[in-house]
Amino acid sequence: MEKATIFKITKASEEEYLKGWTKLFLKGCPLRCKWCDTPESFRRTPDFYIDDSTCTECGLCVDSCTSAALYIEGMRIIHNVSNCQMCDKCLSVCPTHSIRIIGEAVRSDELLNHLLLDMEGKGVVLTGGEPYMQPNFVMEMLQGLKENGISTAVDTSGYTSFEHLKRTAPYVDCFLYDMKHIDAKKHAKYTGVSNQLILENLRNLCNIHDHVIARIPLVEGFNTDDEALESMFSFADECGVEQVQLIPFYQTDRERFYHIAAFEVSDAQFEPLKAESLSRALELGGRYAVEVVQSGHSAIDF
Repeated sequence: MEKATIFKITKASEEEYLKGWTKLFLKGCPLRCKWCDTPESFRRTPDFYIDDSTCTECGLCVDSCTSAALYIEGMRIIHNVSNCQMCDKCLSVCPTHSIRIIGEAVRSDELLNHLLLDMEGKGVVLTGGEPYMQPNFVMEMLQGLKENGISTAVDTSGYTSFEHLKRTAPYVDCFLYDMKHIDAKKHAKYTGVSNQLILENLRNLCNIHDHVIARIPLVEGFNTDDEALESMFSFADECGVEQVQLIPFYQTDRERFYHIAAFEVSDAQFEPLKAESLSRALELGGRYAVEVVQSGHSAIDF
């Protein structure tokens, strides 16, 4: 059985699409979106995290560390990831329990058994990060869920081998497929990768699967202008996606990123999405054959 590193299991909220479904967050992502609010998903390996809101800078963790991975700088405890041995000594001495390790390696069969105990008749969404960075684990999970009659969805950036998408497609009821920008240069500047593979995979996936939903994170000043929106709607319509969902981006809690070792805090600043930007996006979307909705405001049967 395959192992993978996961960092969270939650239920989709009432405001989310597929509300009430179980969301399984896998670690590892090839993108570095400048507005990202889950830096703990970047690396496939566990991450070290200190909660500044509860840390008192007492220094007990520094004293306990035998590998010189922790030191005090100003009013912060700083973590040197290259020295850290993930020995957990600092966790046991922290009086405020401000230190934690994000990410746990689990076997697919063990996780499947855990999920089946609390399904409540809903489905499971594999998300991340990018689930297909751990493709064999994803395959085993999807097969196991379908064998037990559980509905499945995969939330993907599309930045993966099409073979992974194709191989798992028979076991996926719905693909939630991110689309951030059509302009190649702007996409690369703000996500760290080219969009060529993402767009090619979306087109090919729509040719083999009937339930592909394109999801656009609406980021003020990045993809909220008419040209960006119309190019994405047009491409999604051309590909034949079932629906386009707009996901408003409002704010990133940047302070908490400083102790996620994998994250280099971006200097890019994004305003919360304006109400008029969302209204304009929905207005433009209404001009296309494909249905364009705000995420969580529409349901599809599959």
